[in-house]
Amino acid sequence: MQIWGLEDFMNINKLDVYNAANLAMFMVNLSSVLLRQNTLFGISINDLKAWFRARKYVLDIFKLSEQNADPILIERTIYNASSRGRVNPCQV
Repeated sequence: MQIWGLEDFMNINKLDVYNAANLAMFMVNLSSVLLRQNTLFGISINDLKAWFRARKYVLDIFKLSEQNADPILIERTIYNASSRGRVNPCQV
């Protein structure tokens, strides 16, 4: 759960602590399902986080662009951008 930032929550109310713990457990379960279903992410949680972070940034940058980008170019850019933050090399 430390990967999903449970230690970053400074909650003192009982309900807030309960919600933060459940959110962290949900993220652990969701990430394990995603890693089992798709080999694109690699083999670690940090690879998964790098891919989603790169996807968000690349899509935001293409939204700012006035031109419509080719979907293949977008996916290739996401792949290249996520490789910068990965721990393990890409397996594609």
